[in-house]
Amino acid sequence: MADAPDLATLRAAIDVLDDHLLGLLAQRLDLARTLGALKAKPGRDPHREAEIVARLTAQGLVSPELISLIWQAFFAASDHVQRENRQTF
Repeated sequence: MADAPDLATLRAAIDVLDDHLLGLLAQRLDLARTLGALKAKPGRDPHREAEIVARLTAQGLVSPELISLIWQAFFAASDHVQRENRQTF
């Protein structure tokens, strides 16, 4: 039987995942920025946000509470870059 990974190995694996997540978040924010330029008015869409959370929750990979918590931060960040982008024009 193989030995369990040590703390340093697990942390290194988490660091790799964090790097991937950061890259994906940057891509999501770029898309949100572009989407914001197409919107008639800035602001969040609670209906769309609820659809996203429901779709992700249905996959059953992470608890609904964690999905909601994490994606609320994503939604807020997306709104931030959209509003920030509008101020530059």
